[in-house]
Formats: sequence, structure tokens, C-alpha cells
Amino acid sequence: MALLEARGLTKRFGGVTALDGLDLRIEAGDVVGVMGPNGAGKSTLLKTLLGEVRPDSGDVLLDGRSILGWTTDRVARAGVALANQVPRPFGRLTVAQNVRVGSLARGDRLRDVVVLERCGRRDRAVR
Repeated sequence: MALLEARGLTKRFGGVTALDGLDLRIEAGDVVGVMGPNGAGKSTLLKTLLGEVRPDSGDVLLDGRSILGWTTDRVARAGVALANQVPRPFGRLTVAQNVRVGSLARGDRLRDVVVLERCGRRDRAVR
């Protein structure tokens, strides 16, 4: 069973088809990049996986359970999140403080240094 799966996702905006029967399987430990030209449906796919956009048809499953209809907060608490291209979303905070924002939002008690160590980036904590 895939950790995160999209089955037959279709999304249209008027006469424009952004997703056309898309299937996707992401296994635990996978690192996934989504590439394509402007207007190819990348943002629509990601927003659909995050629960921000409801597909016209298809399903999104997390650990085999449909998450369609879940609030975006619930999807995030379940661990589905997007790492944008912005390396430090809160520019006035250090790297460690930026990491801490995510863990506090989830109610985690992991310390920022532990998270940075897992990523091999402890040396960047005070930047």
C-alpha cells in the first residue's frame, strides 16, 4: 500500500483540463519532485493532494484511506505538507526557528536541533 496515492484525479477549470485521470503512488521514504511547464497542472496536483482543491473526479488516499473532504488543517496534521522553493519562509527567523514553527503547529515536542540533525543541517541552525 502506498503512503500517499492519487487515483484517477481529474480537475477542469472551465474549458481547461489541469489534471486528466492522473495516477500517482508515493511510498514511505520517497522524495518526489514535480516538474513541467507553466500551466501543466503542477500546482493543481499539489493543491489537490493538500486538500486545497477538490478534484472533479478521482480520489486521494493516505495510508489507504480517502482524505477527500478533509480540511486542509486535518491533512497537514496527518503529515501531508508541501516544501516550497522558499528556503526560509520567515526571513527574520533563524533556520532553527523556522523549523520550530512547523513542529509547534503540529504539537510536536521534538527540538529543532534534533530535526536539523536528521536533515544533516545542524550547522545551519543559527543562520
